[in-house]
Amino acid sequence: MIDETFHITDSYKDIIVLCYSGLAIDHSMEKWEAIYRPYYHLFEVILNKAINDNEIISDINIERMAKMIINLVENAAERFYIGRDQEDTVDIVKAETYNFIKRSLLQSK
Repeated sequence: MIDETFHITDSYKDIIVLCYSGLAIDHSMEKWEAIYRPYYHLFEVILNKAINDNEIISDINIERMAKMIINLVENAAERFYIGRDQEDTVDIVKAETYNFIKRSLLQSK
């Protein structure tokens, strides 16, 4: 998910900027949420499976966590490719993003 999000953001950064500017003008966050709904749902299914398989903590709000993770990864990719927050390599930024999510979801031993 992280690799693909970074790849898509790099490939379509000009379109993403254009979409964001259109959202700011049209105030159409509801449309954006409707577009994202299937993606959120898919990630909720993945998180539910991980909980059922005892791979991640179970005391999370699945719906909210799916949105948070997706938004976190997209924000990291956008800051790297669009915001030019490139103090580190893309591989380091992706690894840090992954490790942050992993530490957030794993059972503490």
